[in-house]
Parts: sequence; structure tokens; C-alpha cells
Amino acid sequence: MPGFGGSPWGSGAWGGPLSLEGAPLIIPLSPVDGAAGVGQSAPVALRFTDDVGVDPATISIIIGGTSWVVGGVAIGGAIMASSANAFNGFDISLQLPEPFANASTQEVQVFVANITAQVASLVYVFYVGAALRLLQVQNPFSNTLLAYFNRPLQLNVNYYLLTNWTVTPLTATEPLVLTEVLARSGRLDIGQLRYAGGGAGTYRLTVRNLIATDESEIEFGYDYADFELRFPAEADPRIRLFDSIFGPLGISQQLLQRRTIDGHVVDRALAASLNEQLRIRMQRLDTTASPASKPGRRRL
Repeated sequence: MPGFGGSPWGSGAWGGPLSLEGAPLIIPLSPVDGAAGVGQSAPVALRFTDDVGVDPATISIIIGGTSWVVGGVAIGGAIMASSANAFNGFDISLQLPEPFANASTQEVQVFVANITAQVASLVYVFYVGAALRLLQVQNPFSNTLLAYFNRPLQLNVNYYLLTNWTVTPLTATEPLVLTEVLARSGRLDIGQLRYAGGGAGTYRLTVRNLIATDESEIEFGYDYADFELRFPAEADPRIRLFDSIFGPLGISQQLLQRRTIDGHVVDRALAASLNEQLRIRMQRLDTTASPASKPGRRRL
């Protein structure tokens, strides 16, 4: 009966356009379908099962567009090990002569038939190197966060959805609210976020449902990053000045905003100028007396 089957090791399709009813089942063992962070020299392991028996001479495997197994025989320098399993089939392990390119997506095409010539096929992919990861978050200037990823992102509806980006305070006491998700021209590996609020302290950005351009999904455990908010939303600075002729110990004090400082500077300058003019005028007047209480002489 045509359909689709799965197991803890992966998934297989049978009864599709290239398979007949009762055709063999192909199960990726390692790497599994959609696996991320696969090593560059990792072997490819597969399991073939069938009700009546798999014909090993019909196995063909294509990886990354290159044929490595044809007619059950490894070619091109690849090494294949095969052993019978308990499901009328075989488990094979294929080691390629050259490592996979780092951060690449590898497509695997597998074809096999059973002893009654019923054919099955399977196509799946795995990702070499790290999958999509959130590397770090920076706060370069006010109301802006930059989220750095190891792979370029798809700018789909999930990317712009605010619910897929969450900021929670760790040591900070003020909530930070994301208001907009933007794309940076020419840098698909950087997400730009606009925010409101926030205070001094540490926050955590968590992302979900994001997909890289190579279809790799965000890797569990690398879907968050902590960051320090360098530009918190704080009230305008206020400077305490003493509006009293008695100085800091004066009987009246007033809290003044920054915009009134200029007025105080002007007032102080005028007062200093008047004091200087008064001093010069006093020097020019006869305002002193001799020790003998006789009138002093006018100072010039």
C-alpha cells in the first residue's frame, strides 16, 4: 500500500512515483534527514529493508550531484561497507574520498530494488558544519539591536514576525519591548531590531521559526544570546544647582533642568563683571584713611 513511513532513524517513502507497492524501504541512519552540524568527514549510513529481500546489486547513491555507488559498487574512490540486517535487507556505510565543504548542504539520492524488481527511491538532505545559530547580539546605538547569525537568513514572514523575537531581562529591572524587525541591505546574516524602553543591565534575545537560505533551521541550544544594553532609555539628565546667595548651605534650593544652565552662566558672568567694575571704581575713590586718622590720599 503506498504511503510514507518514519522511524527514530529517519524517514522513507515508498509507493511514490518511482516505487511500486511492496518496494523496499530506505532509512537514513546517519546523518538523518535534515541533520545539522554534520562533520566534514562523516560517513553516510543507510538501511534497506523489504518484505521479500533487497537486491544489493541495484543500490545506487548520489551525494552532492556525484554518483558514488552504482550497481551496488562504490566508485570514485569511495569505500562502502555492507552487512545484512534482520529485515531482509542491508545496512551500508559509505565513506567518501574527500571531506564535504564546510557550511554546505548535501543532497542524497538513493535508489534500490528488491528481488522482484520493485524499485524504491529516497531524496533527503543534511547540513555540514553548524546549523543556523544566533552568535551574538549588540546594542550599537540607542533603540537598535543587531543580531548576528552564522548563516544568511530567509527574509520570509517568520523573519518579520515580532513574536519570533523575544527579549527577557536577566539582571535588568526595566522591560525592553521590540517594536520592529528590519533587514540590513547586503547582510542577510544580521537581523536588525528596533526597541523601546529598557534599562541598564543584561537581557536575553531568543529567536524561533527562523530559516537560513540553505533551509537549515535554528539549532536548539543556539537560539538565544545574552547582551548588555549599552543605551538604555533613561530620563533626560538633571543637574542640581543652588539658587541661593548663601551657596550650598543656602536656605533655598531649586532643581533645574539642563536648559536653564545657560541662564545661570549668564547671570554669574554679569555678577562677576559688576563686581569687577565696583572694585575698580573703589580703587579710584578716596576710600582709605591714614594710621593717624588723617584723610588719606586719593588713589590713582
